[in-house]
Amino acid sequence: MDENMAHCSYEAGILEDPNTTPPKDMWKLTVDPQDAPDTPEDFVIHFEKGLPVKLETNGKIITEPLDLFLEANAIARRNGVGRIDIVESRYTGSLKSRGCYESPGLTLLRNMHIDLEGLTLDREVRALRDQFVTFNFGKILYNGGYFTPEREFLSATLEASQKTVNGFVRGRCYKGSAFALGRKSETENLYDENESSMDILGGFEPSDAGVCSHILKDLLTDYLVGIHSTAKRKVEEMGCGSTRKPLSHVVVSLFEKVILKYIISFRSFY
Repeated sequence: MDENMAHCSYEAGILEDPNTTPPKDMWKLTVDPQDAPDTPEDFVIHFEKGLPVKLETNGKIITEPLDLFLEANAIARRNGVGRIDIVESRYTGSLKSRGCYESPGLTLLRNMHIDLEGLTLDREVRALRDQFVTFNFGKILYNGGYFTPEREFLSATLEASQKTVNGFVRGRCYKGSAFALGRKSETENLYDENESSMDILGGFEPSDAGVCSHILKDLLTDYLVGIHSTAKRKVEEMGCGSTRKPLSHVVVSLFEKVILKYIISFRSFY
């Protein structure tokens, strides 16, 4: 067992069998979700540039960073939030190990933070962050590389990605789960209720969908024609000639029929 203010990990012993259920009395930080209160607990967390700066809960307003984290920890702990049981890949070779972890406050804050990103973070920025930075940052930390230039580079990238993550999330903890009830940003809201509404006619016209579908259709048609041309050339390069109809012609003919049928179906769909 390895415990600190934010986290506790459990390994070895009976846990080395990945099919063994962790005993109920093993978990030290969190209440068993089945024993958690039957009444949900609500709270509001405010973020500035991706960092939690204020927590409203049970009539209290907390802004001091350590106190805020400890209160988030307390909320999550008494509601059974923050347990995971995983088999993970180790740094050495192809070895794997099984570990059980408790991170109650961090789980609560992370869930709310990710939710607010959905409202305030640009789609492409988020995609690049998650495809490149998130994975490599976690890998570097897991392998003990905090004091490295690559970690510093990724930290700067993460900080840059959080400039627009400003606002608050209304959340709820209940029997092992921490989830959002609503979110709002006064300064970075990328969501336009009128433009996105299915009930209000906004800036998009129904005919606009046709433009997108035609672009997609043309892209796919060009792609399929390109595949056909390449396949035809490769098959003919095989030189499968004989006294009968060359095998290459048979293959290409069949391929042409399949591609043509697919293009016709796709065009009629749009």
